[in-house]
Amino acid sequence: MASTLNRDSWIARQITAIILGLLVLPFAYSGDRLLCLWYFENEGARIYLLGSIHAMKPDMYPLADPILDAFEEAEKVVFEVDLMQLDAFEANLVMQRQGMYRFPDSLQHDLRPETMVLLNEYLADKDMKMSQVEWMKPWYLGLVIAQMELIELGYQSDYGIDQYLLELAAEKGKEILQLETFQEQVDILSRDPIFIQDLSLRASLEERSSVKDDLELLIESWEQGAADRMLELTLAATSRYPDLLEQMNSLIFERNLRMAHKIREFAASSGTYLVVVGALHMGGEKGLIQLLSQDFNVRQLTY
Repeated sequence: MASTLNRDSWIARQITAIILGLLVLPFAYSGDRLLCLWYFENEGARIYLLGSIHAMKPDMYPLADPILDAFEEAEKVVFEVDLMQLDAFEANLVMQRQGMYRFPDSLQHDLRPETMVLLNEYLADKDMKMSQVEWMKPWYLGLVIAQMELIELGYQSDYGIDQYLLELAAEKGKEILQLETFQEQVDILSRDPIFIQDLSLRASLEERSSVKDDLELLIESWEQGAADRMLELTLAATSRYPDLLEQMNSLIFERNLRMAHKIREFAASSGTYLVVVGALHMGGEKGLIQLLSQDFNVRQLTY
């Protein structure tokens, strides 16, 4: 994330895996610790669904054995975006085009006064100058700030489950598929009207003091396989600003419908798939697990 490419790649991972082990029967685990890992079958297809965390600490590895086993069994590994195919030059062009202002427009022209106050406080705290961020559109600046906060707390996108498994899949010669493109993800992130971008940035700046505790709750929920709770915790952050629920709808729920459609296509084929997407896509009434449970017997695996 320190480099421009890693920073832009992180966006694709933000907006959202599984690793290798031994071939085993999918329900051979008799433990009672739930994992963010689900499984279903359909005729000739076997589908594993793994809720990923896009930035983790090194000490969170190794992953649980059932996750490693599912990766080993999978012939095809599916990610939100295949970052291995992402051209750094093209990615930077996309970010310049959709994430940066063109003179004479600037961040200061679009942000509300109360948001500017919070931003100036943040910049002073980080010993940064407005000139370093004034050409970033609010949605992009929000991602950059989130990235900086994660790094300070020891979370790294290079240790994110999806990134880790993507590199491992490439090393092992697995077939790699994607549910979305980088351009599609940036389109989703950048299309909010300015007042929503401003509100989202303001909310994140206001909640800086609770980021550490919030992340720890999310990680704890992931370790317990509590995808519904992860979604509830994330949605609770929008309670003071109901307008942000529409942003959550486009970032999560609308994408869930498109992802579920593609996963159904995998299920209509043959072979074993491991689908790795952000854990927030799994939980809730509009989550992937509920959507796919309408057609398949989806089971959560334990350890």
